[in-house]
Formats: sequence, C-alpha cells, structure tokens
Amino acid sequence: MGPCHGRHTAGSPPPRGHRAPAGRHALSADELAAVQRLYAGALARARCDNRHRSSELVTHARTLARRFEDHGEIILRFATDLAVPFTNNQSERDIRPAKVQQRSSGGC
Repeated sequence: MGPCHGRHTAGSPPPRGHRAPAGRHALSADELAAVQRLYAGALARARCDNRHRSSELVTHARTLARRFEDHGEIILRFATDLAVPFTNNQSERDIRPAKVQQRSSGGC
C-alpha cells in the first residue's frame, strides 16, 4: 500500500459538538489543530488521487486543489474567528429579493 492509500479521515464529517460553545471567541489549540489536520489531509488526498493521470477533469481537480492550498487561511477563517459563519447562506438570502426583483423587471 503506497502513501496515498492509507486510511484517510479528511472526507469524514467532524465529530459532533466540534463547534465552540456560545460566548467563546476561538477554538482551543487542539480543536484548531484537528480542523487544520483534516484540511491538510483532504489536500494531500486530492494531490495523490490525481498525481499520475491526465485529462481535462484531472487538470481542473489539480487547479482546485492548488487554489484550496493557496487560500487555506481564508477558507478556514470560520475556524480561527468564530464570528465568521461556516457558509455564506445568510448573505445569499439577503440579496435574493433584490436579484428576484431585478430579474422580474427585465434586468434594470
């Protein structure tokens, strides 16, 4: 078994209760290390799974993995600053009425 075929937990969901309780401003060092370890494991898996292949899809996968590696600090911002939400769903909900209005009025 090569280095790419070991047991990976990067794709598994985080354990229940991994979010900090209300009132905390940061994750503990252990919690943050676990998030960063899982993220690094997912990146390693992406690089490994696409190492010796060549196709347009693999090229896109490598590009995505490289971007995730380059922007890891921004992507994991929710883990270092608990005021930042995990998703941007609320932002999308906030602009939805304006976009629906824009679409129904012909784009003006």
